[in-house]
Amino acid sequence: MLEGVTSDSLIVGLRRSVKLIEKGEADRAIVATDIAPEIFDAFTEMCADFGVPLETVSSKAALGKACHIDVDASVVVVRKQK
Repeated sequence: MLEGVTSDSLIVGLRRSVKLIEKGEADRAIVATDIAPEIFDAFTEMCADFGVPLETVSSKAALGKACHIDVDASVVVVRKQK
């Protein structure tokens, strides 16, 4: 899922991820399926609207672990390479 992605190019968290997508700087997004349905639906729709490829994972805990952080993560965006 995040193989070969440096920590500098990872944006963790819904608010920061939304800002990056709106700026057109998101390469792809990953969202946990165990978040609130209304947030999941709005985020997936936003990714579709902005043409950002979206992957899903089964849990916030798994996504946080994949990002090598000690807390759960609901949304992660990989920043475009410059």
